[in-house]
Amino acid sequence: MGSINEDFLEAYNRLLEICEPIYGSSDSVQSYLDEMNELKSKAADKVADWRNCHLKLNELCKLGTQMNSGDAPIDSYKCHKEDIFWLKHFGTRIKKQEDPISLYKQKADSREEKELDFVEEIVEEPQVTEDTVEQNTSTDTGNKKIIYIMIGVGVVLIVVTLVALHLSGYFDLYK
Repeated sequence: MGSINEDFLEAYNRLLEICEPIYGSSDSVQSYLDEMNELKSKAADKVADWRNCHLKLNELCKLGTQMNSGDAPIDSYKCHKEDIFWLKHFGTRIKKQEDPISLYKQKADSREEKELDFVEEIVEEPQVTEDTVEQNTSTDTGNKKIIYIMIGVGVVLIVVTLVALHLSGYFDLYK
């Protein structure tokens, strides 16, 4: 096991390797950050850790790029174990498509599908066949029977109420 700085650089270079097939560039972590910047206005409020992830990745990308440039001895940088863990964890998130950009795209795709389904439901005309006409006609007949029964019950209740009022002498007050 090397120094913390060597471990950091190894973790950063591994993240570069994970991102390279996605972005097709040798500076693939920067390309990931560039895409985050492009999507920021739409995605930052929709993905919980977008801002924190962007800040941390930006910080670690700068450090990793400086270390890879070879301008200064590797031991001259200040790396932390937490940063190594963060880079490894972030690489795993990208592989599992649980990173901020993947999460945003999944939400956007899901929203587009729902919108398309909704539009298709609106645009799609109902198919009228003999069966649907027959079903609607039989339903109308059933509804009419229920309405007639309710009207009959209502009339009976009115008659019973009037008889009860008559028997109680209610109408005698107005003579």
